[in-house]
Amino acid sequence: MPTKPRTNLLSAQGRQAPQKWKCDRLESDWIVMRNNQVIPKQIKTYAIKILACLVWIYCLSTCDATKLVAQETKDSELLKQNVYGNVIETEAQDFVRLNPPKPGEWLYQFPESGQSLEEYKAKDSKSLLNSRRRMIVLQPLGVFSDEQRLLLGSLREYAQAYFQIPTRIAKSMELPDPSKSTLAKMIPLDQRHNQYDHQYEAIAIVNKLLLPKLPQDAVVYLGITMEDLYAGDLNYVFGFGSFENRTGVYSLARYYPEFWNEAPTEQAKLLTLRRSMKVLNHETSHVFGLKHCIFYDCTMNGNNSLDETDRSSIHECPVCHEKLHWNLKFDPQKRFQSLQDVYTKYGLLDEVTWLSTRREHWIQTHDQSKAKR
Repeated sequence: MPTKPRTNLLSAQGRQAPQKWKCDRLESDWIVMRNNQVIPKQIKTYAIKILACLVWIYCLSTCDATKLVAQETKDSELLKQNVYGNVIETEAQDFVRLNPPKPGEWLYQFPESGQSLEEYKAKDSKSLLNSRRRMIVLQPLGVFSDEQRLLLGSLREYAQAYFQIPTRIAKSMELPDPSKSTLAKMIPLDQRHNQYDHQYEAIAIVNKLLLPKLPQDAVVYLGITMEDLYAGDLNYVFGFGSFENRTGVYSLARYYPEFWNEAPTEQAKLLTLRRSMKVLNHETSHVFGLKHCIFYDCTMNGNNSLDETDRSSIHECPVCHEKLHWNLKFDPQKRFQSLQDVYTKYGLLDEVTWLSTRREHWIQTHDQSKAKR
């Protein structure tokens, strides 16, 4: 989510437009122009040499870039094989390894090096929980309908089950008028989607709205909005999480069928709930230091489209599970049961079935590890 070319604006007043140089004929060592001015042929030779040098420099830089990409790919593959080798087979059987990315997918557009459990422990994590900060705070931003507020309640339950941390919903916070605020941009008529004539900048919301109001008891402060978001050059984002500031924000706008002119059927409502749960666990996990997963089909995969979001899992892979377990010190069995209860309550039966099998295999894996010790 191209830049406008830089232009130099000069006043043309009192200036004569320059004549176009066009070759008329060649005479020995001179090029004769139609305005009767001449240029030595040596200049042409110098120009060719300069062009050749530029081509040579370009080739060198391209070659270096190609070598760098090749080295990064090799390093990434070595990391993958090392990670796969450390996952016990009984646990790995529930997860699908990621295939090479296809055009349009996140990892195709944004190649990432990955994050092993060892790297996470050594440099990418820090304990955010302490005696004073023991709460996940969900911050509604802007206007919510009654039905959407019910969804916020289900997300509070889900966050509490997923991270095993008490979770509350804060009092709603107003968003500034998009037509007058630097936190938003208006969308041109020919680029608008349905009634959406503006977007808010996700990073600016975190820095200018959420950070100044970060609650003292919040280990994570997560803004939730029905407004569409963008960030930098990305024309839209589902969310943004800041590890350093313990804050994040995400939008539910594109998860609702109405955004796409689709009927709000019961199946569509379940899909909206699943999408909302997935982005909540994804963005909050970023705040806890988890990077995008490149190993398995996992809730921490980067997503470049709604279709890619829907295809990826709502569950964390065994690598990301161990990261959260190591950082948050929860009881895995209690957590599995809490998640099953939430999925059952809200009718996400496919997730209940999958999690039940996952739980059994985790117990087998845990028993095997204890036996080895």
